[in-house]
Amino acid sequence: MKKIPFEHAKNSVYWVISDNCNYRCSYCFSQSKSSGGADPLLITDNFKAKLRGKWDFILSGGEPFAHDDFLEIVKKLTALKQLHRIFIYTNFSANPEKIVKFLEITKNKLSVLFASLHLDYVKPADFLKKIQLIEKSFPGFKNSLLVNLATAAEDLLALEKIKKSFFEERIQLLITPRLSPALNFLKYSNKQKEFLRQLNKSYNLPRFNDLSVACGDYGLDSQTLNFKGRQCFAGCRSFFVNPYGETYSCVVANRTKKKSLGNISKGSFKLKKTATGCSFRNCSYPASFDQYFWPQNK
Repeated sequence: MKKIPFEHAKNSVYWVISDNCNYRCSYCFSQSKSSGGADPLLITDNFKAKLRGKWDFILSGGEPFAHDDFLEIVKKLTALKQLHRIFIYTNFSANPEKIVKFLEITKNKLSVLFASLHLDYVKPADFLKKIQLIEKSFPGFKNSLLVNLATAAEDLLALEKIKKSFFEERIQLLITPRLSPALNFLKYSNKQKEFLRQLNKSYNLPRFNDLSVACGDYGLDSQTLNFKGRQCFAGCRSFFVNPYGETYSCVVANRTKKKSLGNISKGSFKLKKTATGCSFRNCSYPASFDQYFWPQNK
């Protein structure tokens, strides 16, 4: 990308607060109905004890808003002296009042709220109405909002109309291909691929334009970059935390159960001291903040 669209810290924590979600999307690899795991309030206390310097916290799930203690977790996070900015991934299904409370707690600490538009559960017009309702209660909310729509091939004809309607309301919409539960992307024809690439170049707000264009090829063709052996700061300047307090260098490490950093809820968590060679060929896009935020890794 030509420029970095978000203010960011040198360090980042990708934290899946809960693997529970109120949606059951056919294309989601996480189908857990569990609400168990380690106490996230205890994990937050251990962040305070273990981390040095300023850190971005990327909150995800499951559906983070569905956790019973979600707002208390956020209150504790915003009180951390180590906190730089908060990013959050949500399906945007929480009631508007709860989302507004979250915005009031995070205030100027929120960088981006990534909201997923799932057409199986909500109509675009209703999604927009909810955004406008929240904007009235919390002016400026839309400036921190990035909406993502995962699409199947049969949805393509309606996409341009949907993206244009969001753009006209000054809301950024990013189009991405759908995954299968096995983490394979659905197949698209060459014509469909070109349509999606061009659509991600159209109807963009200035803050998100470079990100939208850069993601235009995501999931459409086989990844040509090979990250294996590349010097990576994952596990040193960034790490992944699952709902059970288990920590790993990155999302891929968590999936493969490699490169464990210990359990932060049990006191065994420890960061690496330096960058090391990546063990994986592919870098998982949702948590690959190094690709966008760490130009020294290019």
